[in-house]
Amino acid sequence: MFIPLPSDVDKLGACAFDGWNKMVETDVTQQFLTEASAVAVSFSRTIIRDEADFVDYRVNYELTLTYKRGGSETFKGIAQFDMQRLGNGWHLIRWTDQEGVEGFATWGYLRGETRGCSG
Repeated sequence: MFIPLPSDVDKLGACAFDGWNKMVETDVTQQFLTEASAVAVSFSRTIIRDEADFVDYRVNYELTLTYKRGGSETFKGIAQFDMQRLGNGWHLIRWTDQEGVEGFATWGYLRGETRGCSG
């Protein structure tokens, strides 16, 4: 599950995020990766809650895409990652964008912009 910032929903329209699921995430990610010649990602995290089979992290993230057509773009934000231990390891079950970073669009904005409202 992905939950965008309300401001990203306001900018792009709720239709860009409606019905977000793993298949949508995979399709959208493949779309922007296809346009990229290089990808750099960094995460720094703080544990919010730690239980035997469930962990919440507060995560500062940065994604930089260098495009095949030239130029690059960096997306930054703060999110909460909810992770759950399932049979074959840990799974990210929810990504909630919580804050943007001034001067940068969020990764959520990239997701919604890439998908658009044609869904």
